[in-house]
Amino acid sequence: MGEQRLKLGFDEYEWRARVQPAIIISLPAVLTLWSVFSFKDVSLTGATASSVVSIAIIYALSTVVRANGRKIEPLLLERWGGIPSTVITRWRDQRIGPDLKKKYHGAVRSLLGLPMPSQQDEVENPVGADELLTQAFDRVRGILRTEDPHGLWFKNNCDYGFHRNLLGTRNIWLVISLVALAGSSLVAYIKPGIPVIAVLALNALFLAGCLYMGWSTLPRGVENAAFEYAKSAWESFLNVSSQKHPRLDPP
Repeated sequence: MGEQRLKLGFDEYEWRARVQPAIIISLPAVLTLWSVFSFKDVSLTGATASSVVSIAIIYALSTVVRANGRKIEPLLLERWGGIPSTVITRWRDQRIGPDLKKKYHGAVRSLLGLPMPSQQDEVENPVGADELLTQAFDRVRGILRTEDPHGLWFKNNCDYGFHRNLLGTRNIWLVISLVALAGSSLVAYIKPGIPVIAVLALNALFLAGCLYMGWSTLPRGVENAAFEYAKSAWESFLNVSSQKHPRLDPP
């Protein structure tokens, strides 16, 4: 499966974060396209053309969802109070306990040789403290890509990318769903039949799902995914540090 994805030009992260949201968004349009041929009497030429157009739609949308996901990220970070990997390692943040934070900070000092802010540093210069935490996590990610490339942190990062990109493209998703519903309604009126009616019903469900997910579950889901990624990345780094320095107890 992984090799097949790579042949299509997508790695595992891109497949989860870009292609899967594109498939979800484009599904109403693709089904409506196929309903034009009423399935039962579609010609080989028509089927081939529909397949090519469907793949093109998904590929194009995979680029769009990535761009829109990155576009909304600054707004998300502002709403969350900063980059999750930085937020959870601030001394004043309560998402993880101070003892665990001490271990994260100690692991950065011992394995990476980078400075980490003390509680006093954070009080006196919170911006500077955040810069040190962000700098440290940039190196942490590099370590994880080498030492634990397929760990839980990577799966959580894929999950975050999926939620972020789908949230960023929800308006496009809504427009496609509305147009597809209108198109399938027209097809059902001109050429009624069980397959066409089934597509019309599915498009109505897709529209409802778009409204519910896009404006109810995704805003919460993307935040949860972002902070789960941050926690699992720091935890994976701590495990890597413990393996490299088994006798070292970070202060």
